[in-house]
Amino acid sequence: AGLERKKIQDEYKEKLKLIKDLEKLLGSPELMRAAVKEELLAVKAQYGDTRRTQIVSKTGTEVVSTTDLIPDENVWVMVGQDGTVARTTSASMINIPAKPDEQPLKLLQANTQDIIYFFGADGMAASLPVYQLPQARGLG
Repeated sequence: AGLERKKIQDEYKEKLKLIKDLEKLLGSPELMRAAVKEELLAVKAQYGDTRRTQIVSKTGTEVVSTTDLIPDENVWVMVGQDGTVARTTSASMINIPAKPDEQPLKLLQANTQDIIYFFGADGMAASLPVYQLPQARGLG
C-alpha cells in the first residue's frame, strides 16, 4: 500500500509540473511559437521527403475545356429510317439489317469534334456534338 501511495504522489507531482509548464506556455506568445516550431521540425524530420510533383509557372498556361479532352477521331453517323441517330467508328462494322425498316437511311462521315445540326419538317432545328451521339448498338 505504501508503494502505491508513493507512486500516486509522484504522478501527482508530475501533473502539477505539467500544468505549471502549460500555463507558462499559454502565457507567452513567444514560447507558443517556439513550441509549434519545434513540433513542426520534428514532424518534418520524421515524415518529410522531397517533392514528388513539379511546380510550374502559371504564365503561358491555357485553360483546358471538356472538348479538349474528347479524342479527335473520324466516325460514321448513321440515320435510321425510324429517325434514330447513332455513330460508329468504322463503316465496315455497319451490318445492313435483314429487315427493311431497320436499314440506315443515311450514312455520313464526321469527326468527334464536329457539331451536327438536325432540321425538322416543322422548321425546328437542333445541334448536338458528334461525340454525344450514342454508339450504334452492336457496332464499333
